Amino acid sequence: KDDLAYIQNLSGVLSVDPVLQIPSIINIGEKQQEVLITAWNSSIPSTHNFYWSSPQDTLWSNGSMVVCSALARKLNIHVGNSISYGYPHIPFLKIIYKNAEKLWNDSYSEAEPEVARNKTLEFLNDLISQNRESISFSDDVSEIDFDYAPITISGVSREIWESIVYTTVQTITSNMGIDIFKTGLDIDLTPSSQFILKISQPTNITLLDEIKESISQLEGIRSIQFSYDLLRGVDYLMAIFNAIVALFLIFACLLAGVAIFTTIYVNFQERQREIATMLTIGLSDSELLFIMTVENLIQALLGILLGIPTGLWFASWLLDNILRVFYFEVFVLPTTWIIIWVGVIIVVLISQIPAVYNGVKLDLAVVTSELSN
Repeated sequence: KDDLAYIQNLSGVLSVDPVLQIPSIINIGEKQQEVLITAWNSSIPSTHNFYWSSPQDTLWSNGSMVVCSALARKLNIHVGNSISYGYPHIPFLKIIYKNAEKLWNDSYSEAEPEVARNKTLEFLNDLISQNRESISFSDDVSEIDFDYAPITISGVSREIWESIVYTTVQTITSNMGIDIFKTGLDIDLTPSSQFILKISQPTNITLLDEIKESISQLEGIRSIQFSYDLLRGVDYLMAIFNAIVALFLIFACLLAGVAIFTTIYVNFQERQREIATMLTIGLSDSELLFIMTVENLIQALLGILLGIPTGLWFASWLLDNILRVFYFEVFVLPTTWIIIWVGVIIVVLISQIPAVYNGVKLDLAVVTSELSN
């Protein structure tokens, strides 16, 4: 509690949320998934925004869980579903809290409540210190013994994580039988494993270093991470990704141009006699250009209509099966659709120029003679 107050008073810190994170397993029917539970003290955390899939979604203060879009899709989870989740089975913990509650009741007096409170806290501190190895658990889910409890899905948040679920500390402690919110100690014993900070200037390196230096002075701090470092890494990777995509796009356009040109030119070569016949009976050059352009554009539009859904499906499949830790929705901007359609049409119109030119320059006498023979 003192650490929390210290961090909240640091310059540049807007708010702080204590968070309890524990590995878990959730079950729905015969499906099972390892997840990381992020338990907030409040159902409305100040340092996290939920991006709800529907206006009715919410996180209850007790007895509910929020899953992210990827997990909801993978396990076919919907709001209102009842699932079971595993919480670590910690020997002696319930006994410790029961004995602490008994000590509080035996020691309490209205005249000196502080005496009972101090005795109980000292008792808790001693027992927890003595049994620290017994009540701690590994980060490896396979090494943990779980007890299971039912819980209701109250919301789906549209986030990129697949293996993170959200609930409240009260939900966890209630199911574990150590509901510290109902103890007679009248103080906050809410467990937490990390603090999440909201910074006024999250891209100010100087401010971040000052905050990091101040927090490092506290005891028991294992690591300090800033989202700025993560975002900078993601921006760097995206810059490389965009360069690779641009390179592939150039080659794709060249390949498409060659393929379309070859198709149109071969089609023209196969139909020389037909074109020569039409020119002989009075078809003008402009009419020939119009006929070939309409024919090629119809084929191009059919290709677009067939190709875009196939491409979207393939992109979605890649994101679902390759980036298993993250989940990204396939979203195409309207400008991209315009570029696709206009770009393909321009490539088609350019690619047909050699074929149309050869059609206009056909030697009708030679073609007619070949036709006669």
